[in-house]
Amino acid sequence: MAVDERLYTRGRSGTGLLLHELIDLIENDEDISATNIAICPPDELPGADTDKDSDLSDEEVVGDFDHLPARILRSQVEMQNPEIDDDHGNPVVQDENHSEEPRPTTSSQTRVRSTKRKRPTERTWKPKMNGLSSSIPELECEYRPVAEDLLKETVKSPIEAFRAYFSEDLLSHIVTETNRYAMQKLVHNLNVTAEEMITFVGIMLMSGYHPLPYRRLYWKQDPDVHSHLVSDAIRRNRFDELISFIHLANNENNDGSDKMYKVRPIFDHLNNSFKQISPGPTISIDESMIPYYGRHGCKQFIRGKPIRFGFKLWVAADPSGYIHHVEPYCGSSTRLPETGLGQGGDVVIGLVDHMKLSKGIRLYFDNLFTSVGLLEELSSRGLGGTGTLRENRCSVSMKLPDKKTWKNKPRGETSTSSSGDILAVRWNDNNVVTVLTNCDNVHPMSKSNRYSRIEKKVISVKVPGPIARYNSNMGGVDLSDQFLASYRNRIRSKKWWWPYFSWTVDVCSTQGWLLYRRLGHDIPLLDFRRQCAIFILKSYGSPPMVAGVRSSLEFTPALEEIRKDRTDHFIEKGESKYRRCKVCGRRTIFVCKKCEVPVHPDECFKIFHDVK
Repeated sequence: MAVDERLYTRGRSGTGLLLHELIDLIENDEDISATNIAICPPDELPGADTDKDSDLSDEEVVGDFDHLPARILRSQVEMQNPEIDDDHGNPVVQDENHSEEPRPTTSSQTRVRSTKRKRPTERTWKPKMNGLSSSIPELECEYRPVAEDLLKETVKSPIEAFRAYFSEDLLSHIVTETNRYAMQKLVHNLNVTAEEMITFVGIMLMSGYHPLPYRRLYWKQDPDVHSHLVSDAIRRNRFDELISFIHLANNENNDGSDKMYKVRPIFDHLNNSFKQISPGPTISIDESMIPYYGRHGCKQFIRGKPIRFGFKLWVAADPSGYIHHVEPYCGSSTRLPETGLGQGGDVVIGLVDHMKLSKGIRLYFDNLFTSVGLLEELSSRGLGGTGTLRENRCSVSMKLPDKKTWKNKPRGETSTSSSGDILAVRWNDNNVVTVLTNCDNVHPMSKSNRYSRIEKKVISVKVPGPIARYNSNMGGVDLSDQFLASYRNRIRSKKWWWPYFSWTVDVCSTQGWLLYRRLGHDIPLLDFRRQCAIFILKSYGSPPMVAGVRSSLEFTPALEEIRKDRTDHFIEKGESKYRRCKVCGRRTIFVCKKCEVPVHPDECFKIFHDVK
């Protein structure tokens, strides 16, 4: 079947050789002066699931090179020219002033951008099948806890702990940008105040533990949904105006280079406020997800995660769940350095640079980040690192036993291999686990209880030191996600960046709660959030000047008796066109002459006067 060449023109930036063009040249016996050919990542269609990673499988994906899909065939390629050799096969070093005549190229051959990936140094690994510890030097931790006397003086209540993160500076910034956005939309009478905005945030806090199907029910007068705390703090229409015009950044400052420009000021403020507590001595680095089901270029899909669809965050947290730094993932505009260590190395080194960690602090991360090159970089900075290692990153030179063979060993069997200050540990549990570390020794080993199906009883299994410390220090980010999911904000909006703002309110609540507990106050998260919401709505809310519309479900006792007597009830046109039907709530000009109640003359009239 003939292939439409137009399929391969999408995504071409104007220069570069595509893979299907290179294959045609090779099949036509063209002179291709390249020994190494690399395929660049393909251009994906909108809505494609890209940048997927999973903890469910560590095996390397194998493709069929004889049947490449179109998305791969239309990808650009990079070619590296071989060295020029003499007649004896030795490379020739050309003089700097020597200029070689350019070789003729075909019309489709152009120069392509080259990217260099940093390769780890060659290492000699020494296997130790008996599980003895390797010669890893003990790191001297320079971490010292910051004196909390100042925080104890300023944070004496839950609301003060919450405002330590959702501060006056952040509040005034949101008020300024909201009023500016309203002016840009030619709405000159919005005039949002700081009291109204903090009341708006208080309702968001309350919706986390007091959710309703939709937000307007908070102002309904029905006894099963009405909230006096909300209705006495702000009018419903005013709340709708605020949620329509709330904004976090100036649209005029968008230069197109940052996909997250609408929420970037919020993250800058949060990361500065997180530094009130110094990080250490152990930090876990992992990814976190903010649920989002709309359409956006930065939306991610991660298989096997509790939240599969949403925005991804790179998070560094301590074992208690306190977040020290967070960076939103937004593709090429993510604010992380290019270290040549791959995406995992860029994330770890970037978060380390942002947090300005002291020497001796130990980092723990999963198999998405771990590599030998990353541990070498951490060792050069005086930092420890421990992480699980994917099977396709275990080189043959490590001389570790085969995974399939080691799986048949008894549970708790351990094999190690070391090279300098890096130790690889392979341990058999329910599955084979491989850990790479530069700061933890195998001994002393700990013990863990496992149920043996063969012996039909609980047995004790030896756990190597790196794996035991990894299990005890790695769950900080997951613990933070658990806190955030407990009472997640339920106020919704159609703005794509609204999930980030909702996450901001929730994370300020959980961070303030962790800070309040660290200062010696033992209080549940629910009580902390309730006290903050009640204080905000009662202190900053302004009660309405005029009573709102009464519920369509409430009737006076006298009206109850009249409407059910089935006597002399007639429909006639009323004087006003803007009265609401007592049954359906829509506008009507008809009223019941006896009851003096607006009601539609069809089914609404029957329902209203029905005795049942």
